[in-house]
Amino acid sequence: MSSRTRSGPDVSWCSGGSTGIVREHHELGQEVFEQGDVGDRVYVVLSGAAEVVRDGQRVAALGRGDYFGEMAVLGGAERNATVRCTEAMDVLVLPRREFAMLSGSLPELRRSFETTAGERARSIGSR
Repeated sequence: MSSRTRSGPDVSWCSGGSTGIVREHHELGQEVFEQGDVGDRVYVVLSGAAEVVRDGQRVAALGRGDYFGEMAVLGGAERNATVRCTEAMDVLVLPRREFAMLSGSLPELRRSFETTAGERARSIGSR
C-alpha cells in the first residue's frame, strides 16, 4: 500500500459490530484498493462504477452486479490491480472469513467465483 494518505470509505452499516459484511460508499476518483495491497475482502457493486487498473493500464470496467477482489482472497495473494471509482459507488464488502463461510455453505457460489477468478487470471496473463 502506498504511503500517501487517503480517506477511508463511508461505512453505513455493519453486521455483527465492527466485523462482518459491510456496506461501503466510495466517491468518484477514490480507490477501493491499490495494486499490491493485502487481499482480504471481496466486493460486490451495488451501484455506481469503477475501473480496474493494472500497471497503469485500464484493464476492465465494473458496474452494478459485478464483483471484484476474489482473485486475491481465493489465492491468498496481494491485489493484482487497483480499483478506482469512475462514479460514486456503493459496494457490499465480504471479509475473507465471511466469504469463506458463505462459499463453504454454497459450493456453487464458490465454483462461480473460482471460474471468474480463473478467467480473469488468464485474461491478465494474455496482456
